[in-house]
Amino acid sequence: MLTGPDRSALQLLAMAAVVALAGACTPSQSGRDSGPGAVGNRAAAWSVQETTTIPEVDPPSPTRSTYVAEASRLGLAGCPVFPDNNVFHSDITDLPVRESSDDTISAAGAELTLRAPTSFVWEGSRPGLPVNLVDSRTTPGVDVVGGTYSYLSDLEDHPIPDSPRIEGYPGMAWDRHMLVLDTATCVTSEFFFVTPPNPWFDRWTASGAVKMDLRGNAIRARGSANAAGMSLLAGMLRYDEVASGQVNHMIGISLPDISELGPVWPASRTDGRSADPHTPRMGTILRLKPTVDLSGLGQHSRVIAEAMQTHGLVVGDTGPDWINLAVENHSGWDDLDLSGMSGISLADFEVVDPEAMKVSDHSYEIR
Repeated sequence: MLTGPDRSALQLLAMAAVVALAGACTPSQSGRDSGPGAVGNRAAAWSVQETTTIPEVDPPSPTRSTYVAEASRLGLAGCPVFPDNNVFHSDITDLPVRESSDDTISAAGAELTLRAPTSFVWEGSRPGLPVNLVDSRTTPGVDVVGGTYSYLSDLEDHPIPDSPRIEGYPGMAWDRHMLVLDTATCVTSEFFFVTPPNPWFDRWTASGAVKMDLRGNAIRARGSANAAGMSLLAGMLRYDEVASGQVNHMIGISLPDISELGPVWPASRTDGRSADPHTPRMGTILRLKPTVDLSGLGQHSRVIAEAMQTHGLVVGDTGPDWINLAVENHSGWDDLDLSGMSGISLADFEVVDPEAMKVSDHSYEIR
């Protein structure tokens, strides 16, 4: 046991060590820890440890700076098909899968298969929607006589070309949509259940007619020519895109059973009638699973499937008993190539949550 001067010397050394350790634990009052915006009194946030070992802290999870797809979307007749930061031009590969995904797929019908675009004409009509181009500087606008959805419609001043093509062209079939793009203003005129002038009535009539500005992201408050409140052109799969080797946008689809619950963004309306709470709601976004083998697909089929993995599908209408793609009516579709898409079923998809990229319920803009 130490006594006298030896003990006193040892006590002094111990006290000096404690003072030194306390000084090492005192936060800096200069540099990054001072000035406007600095964290105040870090000593209050960090308790003094009984050991000098620095605790390991997990690094923060990486966050995506933007969901805007890198590759540009192919425009149309000199017009953009909505801004680059539009939800239809998003890259959804990093969006999380909804916890209810499996239930939604099962309720919708996991066995449903994709119905590919086709050039085939059946009973005088070809599936898909033609795109009509017009220049309002040379084609004057006309007023349309509204029908069932007049109260939601824009009925005035639609430039309509001579002999426009209607859904079902060369015939006129199904919902009789008509899509016209004014190349002078980049505004579309979109019609539902349209009837051309005829010997009995010399004016255009439509159950609904709306205008969509392709240069903006605002969600139209009064609905659209489809059941989801979205543009007919926004999710359309066009022939020139597929032929170019890149489809850089989300693709619209219809499914047979849509929930009667309200729509989810980016949809703003719904005609869903299913009482099953697990059926997909209008606006549901689906992503083709990255594990799906695409190696056996033809060139055009693979381009479309890759778009489904990167940009996804969005439920935009009620339709027949398959996954019905919103496609352009075009005679150039390669039926043999695209027939391979029938091997893809709804079970190959997952439902994703778009909340991380949404800016507002009232806009198609994404982060």
